[in-house]
Amino acid sequence: MHLAGKSQQLTVLGGRQAFAVDDGFLIGKGTYSAGSRGAWWYAPRFAFSGPGVIKLEGNPVRADIFMLESNADNDIDWGNDRPKTKFVGFDVSWFRNTPGGHGESTYADRAAYVTLTYFHVRDADTSSHYDYSARGDRNGMNVASLSWGGTLVPFRPLDISKNFTFYGSFVSQQNSHAGNGYKSVEAYGMYFEPGYRFTMLPWQPQIFYRYTRYGGNKNPNGTVKHSYDTFFLYDGRDYPEFCAVWL
Repeated sequence: MHLAGKSQQLTVLGGRQAFAVDDGFLIGKGTYSAGSRGAWWYAPRFAFSGPGVIKLEGNPVRADIFMLESNADNDIDWGNDRPKTKFVGFDVSWFRNTPGGHGESTYADRAAYVTLTYFHVRDADTSSHYDYSARGDRNGMNVASLSWGGTLVPFRPLDISKNFTFYGSFVSQQNSHAGNGYKSVEAYGMYFEPGYRFTMLPWQPQIFYRYTRYGGNKNPNGTVKHSYDTFFLYDGRDYPEFCAVWL
């Protein structure tokens, strides 16, 4: 299709499917291979259940509209899986391609990007499995995120315009209908990750530092829950070897 004089591709995907927003800090993993699922190391499962996703892939703007469900099953995971969660939302990204890249469909091909994401939890499992859990207040939650990455700001005076990268994400979680004795949820999570590539050295090594911070309850007896819910974190993807985490 053609909008504003440019070509875009519209794709409708139904049923069970892999789906991720950027590096998966908020949305990336719909199934955890715990319990009787097996195949944790050899072939881990990531797919969400449907209904599906509508993708609009253009350059330099792309977007998704999604209505998905995490593929959780505590009957086979002995009560240790995450709560089954149905959610609906969208994400929209502005990006700049790497040379010859296809950033409209491939996250790794984006030399720089900024993404706005929002979703609403329309239903979540609130059974006795989660009475003790910080993840027990999903039902009705609204989640918004601003994420960015790559070489966003050129530092030409310092001659590091191509070698310096800066990635990050900020997530806000709000729920005015919380359970487990709480009146509401007001939580956040974020990370900042500067990096540098030493192109003057053999093999062009890179160094990164990631600072991650999650909101938490300072007063466990309060009526507002501030504990951050990691939702569908794609653990291990595009994360540096060294990082610092404050809980």
